[in-house]
Amino acid sequence: YTWNPISPRLGFNLKLTGDGRTVLRGNYGRFHRAVILREISQVHPGNATKFGRIGFRIDDVSELVNVIDPTANLSIDRDTKNPYTDQFSIGADRELVPNLAIGATYVHTESKRPIGWIDTTGVYERETRTLADGSTIEVFQLLSDVEDRRLLQTNPEGWGSDYDGVTVTLNKRWSDQWLARVSYTRSQAEGLIPSSHLAIGQASFSEGFFASVDSFGQDPNDTTNLRGGKLPTDRTNVFRITGAFEIPKIEVLIGANYQHLSGLPWAAFAQEETNQGRKRIFLEPRGARRLPSQNNLDFRVSKIFRFGRSGKFEIVADILNLLDDDVPEELIDQNFFSEGFGLPAAFIDPRRLMIGVKFAY
Repeated sequence: YTWNPISPRLGFNLKLTGDGRTVLRGNYGRFHRAVILREISQVHPGNATKFGRIGFRIDDVSELVNVIDPTANLSIDRDTKNPYTDQFSIGADRELVPNLAIGATYVHTESKRPIGWIDTTGVYERETRTLADGSTIEVFQLLSDVEDRRLLQTNPEGWGSDYDGVTVTLNKRWSDQWLARVSYTRSQAEGLIPSSHLAIGQASFSEGFFASVDSFGQDPNDTTNLRGGKLPTDRTNVFRITGAFEIPKIEVLIGANYQHLSGLPWAAFAQEETNQGRKRIFLEPRGARRLPSQNNLDFRVSKIFRFGRSGKFEIVADILNLLDDDVPEELIDQNFFSEGFGLPAAFIDPRRLMIGVKFAY
């Protein structure tokens, strides 16, 4: 296929008061996604044919071999459209006193036409199953042969995402040897995209990430309870305070950064056997559960030493996670019926000291 989209951008800054201390700003932009070669490589004829032994008789020198063509039931829709995101923002800034301003910004984005998989020929039956805790779940059971499925990579209907966020800031620019910035963001990110089903904390650009995203949507059980759920990166509240000041006569700089982040959303799932294999099926929308919020404080002290006519070196000491917050970032398992369900598997890095030296001459 060929993509030749037009990506318009429009922005403005409008002075609302004669003294220039109040400004209204806004922008609109359409951002098209580039071609990702990994999406095309799955159907490339250069993919190796796989051979697997499916039977063996000890009195026969020959083996029964299963030959698997990895591209036999995969295809790409030639009419696949270019995924895009529309972004709109509107905001205002007001200078309260020299070097001190307050501002507010609203941002809305809509991502359309993400690329994913659908099964175009498989025949499925809805089956209601009772789980171990007495609850029920709907499972799509394949009735036709697995080999007869034809999986198409296209722009699945109903996929996409929306983001809405409001940010309020108070900004003191560097003057009189100090600066400070306070910001609060309230937002939500919802929808259905190829990464919607990823486990909490799954690394974004790892092989596991690509392997799971590459096949998402090939089975209708993949999207159960995920439509309209929170996106894996959704954080409801983000609050930050950053500040720094310099002691000029001795050239010591002291700075700190504090941030409060809502925990990432996740949901419970169950592993169910089907005619097409063992499937992970979400029992609730993503966002029904969240990790605990993070409270992180970083602290920095630096000292400049001068030598010669223009030489200097600077010693920098950073204390990261000064509060030693121990919030989990990953879980052992999201399987509701697993012994490790909801238990932490990895935590944010503990309190640590980093020392560095900078030279300039």
